[in-house]
Amino acid sequence: LACVLTAATGASSGGGGAPGRYSAVGGADGRAPAAAGSKARAQRPPGPTVLHATTVTAPVGDLSRKVRAALEASDSDFKTDFDPTPPRPLKINLDLLNWRARELSNAATRAEVLEKNAYYASRRDSRQTGQSPANSADAGGRSSARRSGFQSATGPDGGSEEGGVESAAQLRDRALSLYTQATSLDPLDGRAWLALARDASKRQRDAGAAEALLRAGLAHEGQNAHLLQSLGVLLEQARGDVAGALRAYRSALVADPRHAASLVALGNLHVKSGELADGLRYLERAVSAAPRNEVTWHALGIAHMRLALSGSPPAMAAAAEQISKSSLNVVVSAQILRNRQRQEEERKGGEGSGGGGEREVALPLSQADAAAQSSLAIAAEYLTRATELAASSSVCWAGLGAVESARGRLAAADNAYRRAHRCAPNNCRVLLAWAGVRAARGDVADAAALRKRALKLRPDDGALYTSDASARLAQAPSANEVEQLLSYAYETSQFAKSFSFSTYLASVGGSNEALIASDPRVAVEDDPYVTRRLQALEAAQTAKAAASAAKVARIAALASAQEMLESGCRNAPKHLPCYQLLALVQAASGDVPSARRSFQRGIWADPMAGAQAAYIWHAWAYLEEGEGDSARAADYMRRAAAADPTSPAVLRSWAELTMRRGDVDSAARLYELAIARAPLSDRLADAHARFLSRATMTGALSQSEASSARARAADARARGEAAGAAR
Repeated sequence: LACVLTAATGASSGGGGAPGRYSAVGGADGRAPAAAGSKARAQRPPGPTVLHATTVTAPVGDLSRKVRAALEASDSDFKTDFDPTPPRPLKINLDLLNWRARELSNAATRAEVLEKNAYYASRRDSRQTGQSPANSADAGGRSSARRSGFQSATGPDGGSEEGGVESAAQLRDRALSLYTQATSLDPLDGRAWLALARDASKRQRDAGAAEALLRAGLAHEGQNAHLLQSLGVLLEQARGDVAGALRAYRSALVADPRHAASLVALGNLHVKSGELADGLRYLERAVSAAPRNEVTWHALGIAHMRLALSGSPPAMAAAAEQISKSSLNVVVSAQILRNRQRQEEERKGGEGSGGGGEREVALPLSQADAAAQSSLAIAAEYLTRATELAASSSVCWAGLGAVESARGRLAAADNAYRRAHRCAPNNCRVLLAWAGVRAARGDVADAAALRKRALKLRPDDGALYTSDASARLAQAPSANEVEQLLSYAYETSQFAKSFSFSTYLASVGGSNEALIASDPRVAVEDDPYVTRRLQALEAAQTAKAAASAAKVARIAALASAQEMLESGCRNAPKHLPCYQLLALVQAASGDVPSARRSFQRGIWADPMAGAQAAYIWHAWAYLEEGEGDSARAADYMRRAAAADPTSPAVLRSWAELTMRRGDVDSAARLYELAIARAPLSDRLADAHARFLSRATMTGALSQSEASSARARAADARARGEAAGAAR
């Protein structure tokens, strides 16, 4: 026992070096105990060895449980003075246990991917050969498990008694068992709690179980910043509890003010909530806390990109504050300038109608444009730094590609996405974004090939189907373009049919006696009248052919998109956007009953989907209003608001629908509810101003009522700004 203590501390009380934290003396003569080994045992004097009365101070966590139990159970007069805190296992034991569980979990993830690929391959083979995919899927699962890197163990460590290869489920069960064992050995170690909660949230889709696990870990160690940050992410993303997430993030920062993950999460939450200055401040603190971590640079770069693309005056003001931090000299893009000018004209139009005169743009147009471009340039600079820190991170390269695409530098964006694909060849989101850039560069065939490759990798990813269908629709003429071409073809045809000699004289401006005397029916080919009439007929035929081709192309695109979306609904039955887009495509094709059925299928697929279900009810309401059933449209808007109570956009649409139905008072109340939920939204404020202007012009609201409504909206905005400043 004394040798064990000596080995644990590196020195004994009688040794020559620095004294250890534990000391013991042994032997009848009081000498230091000999080193462990056969030679020491040979030199040991005969008779029993007695440990003399010695005091040992053992702080918690420094002494193995087995050593402590042996000391306490010793029948000698060995006295101890232990820390009253319950003992904990040695840190290296916990490290090894967590490492083994993590390796098993990674092996299970690899095995799941291989088994899924084998399953889809067997499905393709069965369609070609007509054979049932069951046998080939089993064989594929066995081969994928062999390639996962783990074989089942025999004996008492939880492995299979038969030996052989373990499946992904068996590997996952063993990993979870080890994590559970770690929580039992030392509940103060948060790593196992985090792993169990992550498995419950991401793999089992059970947010309640994940929250219970995190709170169980916090019950033992309430100042664990990692557990608090994970709880905040869960509350924000799975529960929609923004206030609870803010409390969790701030508690994590109280426990560890330099916890980079909490700073990033809190900064992103402020940016999403429109509190741009606060978001940038927290993200800059994250970069200062972890300057060698690519995640912090990536988060800060993406935040600057969101600022630039938001187009709101507060965003431009926040971006302008960052101009001095960068030495980049940015030229304003003409395209963004046109967009800002259009937004400015729309805003001034709203003011002219009596709505938005109270609010002012924080920056002049040119300065806002320069701020947007500078923010994009800074975002590219930060994301470039992230790629330098982690050259193998597909997330960083994809973020850089998104920023370069927003700047209009498609060649740089294409190169960034190529690097991201090289880092993660099976990342479908990278392939999808890369396809968008290739399509923007005019390489439609390559873009289609990239989307096809992504679908082959993940045939159960519904977002790939909606993206492919949207790309097919974008390549075809829109409904307005087809309508304009048809209208032009009709007008040209009517002009050619009604073209007469007097029409020709009117078109050339004046009369000519020689032309009047001539007979158009026997005119020669070089007669100006005949030439003009032939040009009119040719123009009519060209316009008719163009309109017909555009109509055919649109019908074909709608049919192709519908087929793709039907496949997406079959392979990803829980992906509600597939049903929503399918219904819209069917409605555009004129098949309204099928569109209603698709909307209903989407609601039945996941009635508790929250925002996704609200989108379906929202689109369905517009369909019913277009069909003339405003009462049903209002009922569906009410259901959309019930599905996502936090969405101001749904309330705004509901208010506009109520306004069109003639109930101005209810529309005003709905607008006030929307403003209460998003008091800093400029888009909502502009829509409310236009609503009050229309209601005043039609006499539905008096000037005093409209002024009171504007004052209440201004007060709500002031309270929101004050709350943001207080935070």
